[in-house]
Amino acid sequence: MEERMRIRFGMGLDGGAWPEFDCGQDARLGEVIVGPAGLIGLLETHLGLGGPETAAALRIRQYMVRMQSLSASRRFYTDSFAFDAWASARELLAWRDELVLYGWSPEFPDPPERFAALAEIERARDLPLAPGLADRFRAVLAALQAQPVLPIRTICL
Repeated sequence: MEERMRIRFGMGLDGGAWPEFDCGQDARLGEVIVGPAGLIGLLETHLGLGGPETAAALRIRQYMVRMQSLSASRRFYTDSFAFDAWASARELLAWRDELVLYGWSPEFPDPPERFAALAEIERARDLPLAPGLADRFRAVLAALQAQPVLPIRTICL
């Protein structure tokens, strides 16, 4: 029988170990301490998903290239993008990732101007955009629909 692991989860626990986060117990074999990225990575592993993580700087650059490809017409971000393309791409990518996390799709009908601009960037699929944490989370949710049983005993918050 497969041993089921215990997960200690906290929003700020991606990175080093936190000995004071003990859920009332000592550390032991079969337990992991993870934050959001660690939990997604763990679930991806057990669901056969994922791959190497992509550096944030690469994703920002990819998004910036997508934005540049649409620069022929004026959008709400045009002036900011002309002044500081990197910072504009970083900010809009953060918006995009947060929207994706909450279920946004570029196919929603009759979006407001800013959503329409983000949808246009999203539809520039001929230019790459590596998956971020939100994309990975949605892939995990989709995979859990097909394979809902994982070797996890408990998750301690």
